[in-house]
Amino acid sequence: MASRFILIIIIAICAFAYGLVVATYKVFPFGQLQYAKSLIIEEPDVTINPVEAREIERSRFYFLNKKSFFESHSAQADIVMIGDSLVDGAEWHEVLPNTSVVNRGVRGDSIGGVLNRMDSVYSVGAKKAFLMIGYNDLRKSRPPIEVFEHYELIIEGLLAHGTQPYLQSIILVGQHRVEWNEYIMQLNALLENYATEKGLVFIDLNAALSVNGELNPAFSKDGIHLNGEGYAVWARAIKPHIGIQ
Repeated sequence: MASRFILIIIIAICAFAYGLVVATYKVFPFGQLQYAKSLIIEEPDVTINPVEAREIERSRFYFLNKKSFFESHSAQADIVMIGDSLVDGAEWHEVLPNTSVVNRGVRGDSIGGVLNRMDSVYSVGAKKAFLMIGYNDLRKSRPPIEVFEHYELIIEGLLAHGTQPYLQSIILVGQHRVEWNEYIMQLNALLENYATEKGLVFIDLNAALSVNGELNPAFSKDGIHLNGEGYAVWARAIKPHIGIQ
């Protein structure tokens, strides 16, 4: 009995010491633990007001319901669209007629949210994935380089599952939200450079959707989300990459 107690004490001391080394020197598995934490825990925002708190709660329920739907109704398709409300807001089978496409966009989602539901993307078995995510992260003051590092994880996962990723620029915003465009452009530059280095396709949606460094108001009512014509422009930008006119 005494020997078992001593053994437990020794194991506890070793575990504590190992944890201290991991936290202090950031050795394995520090990165993995931080990544797992980012998928589960959102940093509190002390500036949040009650209206924003209710909206965040609604977004959380929406995310969980969509994730559950994707997991319970796993369609097979050649193309998968991945992202936040901008992706979620389109009927992609109508935007891209005569194609086999599914929508894996979730309103209000972050890049951590996408990472947390990649199984529902892999299960589609798509040959091509069109990815655009990150505005909500930047809006929460997450550095572009941090968002980009999570992009790398998504891209590596897609390639490992035999899906070719197509990187799309984060769409610039307008109408009193232009302060975020500096960070959007920084993230887009990181993505474009990465695509060049890795031989991937980068699609600059802003070339057609923006004017004077902002989202063209002809394509949006609120400066963020696209109207029908905006999605038509988006479709024209990606159609050459899926073999349709």
